[in-house]
Amino acid sequence: MATLNNIAKAFLYSCKRKDSNEMSYLVDVPLKNLIDSLSTHPNFAGRIALELTENFLCGYAQESAIREKERYDNDDVIVLLDSLSQCLENNRIDNWILIPLRNAHLSSSVRYKSFFFLSGNLEEKANTLRKLGKISKMKTQEIMNYMMRKSPGFFEHPILAIRVKDHFESVHQDVQNQAFYSIAFLHAIYWGQIYPEYPYPFTRRFWGKKTDHMMLFGKREFQNMIIPFRIDANCDLNLDWLLEKKKFKLFDSLYQSFLTNRRSNKLRAKFRSGFKFFKKAIESEERADFFERLGLPVMNLVIASETVLLPANAPKRFQLSFLMPGLTKLPDLTESDGALLTSDMYTLRSEYVHGGTEIYHDFDDGFGPGELTTKYTRYKRMVAKLLITYPYYENFVVTLSETSSVDIIEWHAYLQRKLLRSRPINPDLWDRIKPIKKKCPVCGAPIKR
Repeated sequence: MATLNNIAKAFLYSCKRKDSNEMSYLVDVPLKNLIDSLSTHPNFAGRIALELTENFLCGYAQESAIREKERYDNDDVIVLLDSLSQCLENNRIDNWILIPLRNAHLSSSVRYKSFFFLSGNLEEKANTLRKLGKISKMKTQEIMNYMMRKSPGFFEHPILAIRVKDHFESVHQDVQNQAFYSIAFLHAIYWGQIYPEYPYPFTRRFWGKKTDHMMLFGKREFQNMIIPFRIDANCDLNLDWLLEKKKFKLFDSLYQSFLTNRRSNKLRAKFRSGFKFFKKAIESEERADFFERLGLPVMNLVIASETVLLPANAPKRFQLSFLMPGLTKLPDLTESDGALLTSDMYTLRSEYVHGGTEIYHDFDDGFGPGELTTKYTRYKRMVAKLLITYPYYENFVVTLSETSSVDIIEWHAYLQRKLLRSRPINPDLWDRIKPIKKKCPVCGAPIKR
């Protein structure tokens, strides 16, 4: 806190020589230093909206009672920071992010906490949005008409409405991130817990009408904004499993872990990257490029598992082959077969990455029946199951840490202990792919890397 106090006092002193129109975050060093320090301070991390904070600090420092003081002490800093904190809190408002879940199916609307999955016809959705935004029917219809001119198919899809109480500026900056990971969570839960139940109803198809935008929505006029997608927003899932509260709670748990919790840690960052590559794998399944075929999805799935489980310079095939089946048990796959499957996926990944070859003799471009398609689907389920278990793993790692923190060293130490006990999973595969330590040709001692 002492450092922050000194930075704040330096800012106050610098303002005595300037007018507010001469100060901005980009050109004023004392102001920039203060805002940057606040952004990482425990009392302000995740709460700073740049424009709002900049305007408040510049206005506060120009008040005559503040500017005319000859000296500033720690009490002045406390008043400044308390006033800023109150300003930030007062400007947090309810915002709704509306994300059309393209090509998804949902038979009825469902709500849980801050999430509302909207189904039904145009009139039903209009009535729900009117209640969410607490606005008139006329205003609701005006907003919907404007949206339909931009994206005519917007209201033909199920819509995920997320209530975020924060500064509008912060919500606007985070909206692509919210959409990307929300859709990724839905896919991961489906493939990790739901499949093969709730198959997609193939009679439901969406043709012709563009849906290229999402929307910010709220009670105040400035909150209503149409935003073009900069992500792949295809969902392509039967979401009726969300009608089961237990499954909805898992979605909420993942959302809170990755999108509400602003304090990052290295374990969360690894799983976050895992979700990113998992979603990219699903997106690449839909590519029309004949030459990509299954290579890109396999590569992205293997990268997702590598990102979560492996430290730098690990023997990838060996460690993945014995960690994945132990951590991601499937009811229709033994641990021994899971190890072989993971090794096979790593082979396909290596052939694609290093040789540019794809040896997929029975692969069906439509992911129809076939041995390789089954292998790919099973591995996708394994990766999904690993990812959706993150909330448990975070709590587990905290219990291992002497400081009750999320320590990435404890995570890798736990995985190493688990690996060393994994030979019984598949002894033949273990003996075949376990790395052989190189020895010095002179003395025979192991060579350390």
